[in-house]
Amino acid sequence: MVCAALVRGSLGAHGLVGRWRRLRPPPTAAARNLATLDLGRFAFANAQDGYDLVPPSTPGGATHVYATTDGGDSWRLTPITSGTVLTLIAAPPSGFYAVTARCGTRSCDHYQLARSTTGSTHWSTTPIPATTGLDGNPIGLAVSGNEVLVNFDPPVADGEAHLLIASDGRPPFQVHLVPHLVSVAACDLSAQPGGAVWASCPTGMMVSYLRAPSPAGPYTSVWDYAGTGGGGLVPVTGKVAYRYTGIPELRPDKLPGDTLQRSTNAGRSFVDAGPWPFAHSAGTTPQFLFLNQQDGFGLGPTGGNDPTVAVFETDDAARHWSRALP
Repeated sequence: MVCAALVRGSLGAHGLVGRWRRLRPPPTAAARNLATLDLGRFAFANAQDGYDLVPPSTPGGATHVYATTDGGDSWRLTPITSGTVLTLIAAPPSGFYAVTARCGTRSCDHYQLARSTTGSTHWSTTPIPATTGLDGNPIGLAVSGNEVLVNFDPPVADGEAHLLIASDGRPPFQVHLVPHLVSVAACDLSAQPGGAVWASCPTGMMVSYLRAPSPAGPYTSVWDYAGTGGGGLVPVTGKVAYRYTGIPELRPDKLPGDTLQRSTNAGRSFVDAGPWPFAHSAGTTPQFLFLNQQDGFGLGPTGGNDPTVAVFETDDAARHWSRALP
């Protein structure tokens, strides 16, 4: 049995507000997917309007999309298309984008980019070019200003990933071939105000992190990391990012899993950001999320006789941490 709760906090004028309110999670029992309540499933364009994308429980099965217009107090099942919704993201403060396809148990076709706005249940769709033969390979989606970025690896390995850029999610698409974005799955793109884009690209046992000054590139390497070690890179702005590691790669003089570093120069160099907020646990992979350069959260083990994980928060750029939940 897995127990999970969905809670909501807020960010005030002077940092994080320490009051959390429990919400009613979407009724995902219909999707038969109760294993996790992953925040990565949720996309909010503002404090009130959001979606929860519940993946299919079996290959080729249906996805379930739930919408809220009251900040997560209530949810309703909201079909986007008759096909499978592969990914869904928010374009704050008033938009949403999704990639849909017609999927069977082994492959997908008819890839489409869907677009909607807050306060509406209508989704408009347009075909995504260059996806013939993609057959269910992962596909990435991001928003940079008024540009929508769609990226995927071609069905035949040719050393170049496809990056499609569409203004406001409408055709025509600009098609770019970007060799540095090749991965075993679609790179996860994080677009920042001002145009810079960070990319996380799994390459098997490793993960490559890259950055570009604009969506079209050029993309340059920031860090190559053993993905099995339990770590990652967390972009905050176009120039500021944090990285953390679960193995003694960055600081051999420290124990595994206690290194959090910060870059303020677009990833050219990193320095220690502050104390590691968690207890060391070889079986737990920590996670970090920063809302801006000062305010952030960390999820990790509490240590001692307590086998659980907890949420910690910082309001001074990771120099100090305090336990927020539970």
